[in-house]
Amino acid sequence: MSGGRYPEKLSAVVWDFDDTLVDSMNARVQALARVSRDTDIVGVDPLDFLLHLPETNFELPLIGLSEQLGKPSDLFERYKSYYWTKEPGMLKM
Repeated sequence: MSGGRYPEKLSAVVWDFDDTLVDSMNARVQALARVSRDTDIVGVDPLDFLLHLPETNFELPLIGLSEQLGKPSDLFERYKSYYWTKEPGMLKM
């Protein structure tokens, strides 16, 4: 340790980006709403769905939703694609 305070070399830095460093909820809701529109999912409110996720991987609840509603199994991949190609300005600091 240099000077007794900080390591000389970091091997990794980890941070929680979504809704911790930036407000990404609107972008996440819009991405899930687009998935719902594109796959004809009705009766599932994207905001409510996101707010009531268990503290697990987001992919698992989407797999369960696709199985429950008989929808395509790639809902999570679609969501990620829509989220990562969102319009500028959807994230807030």
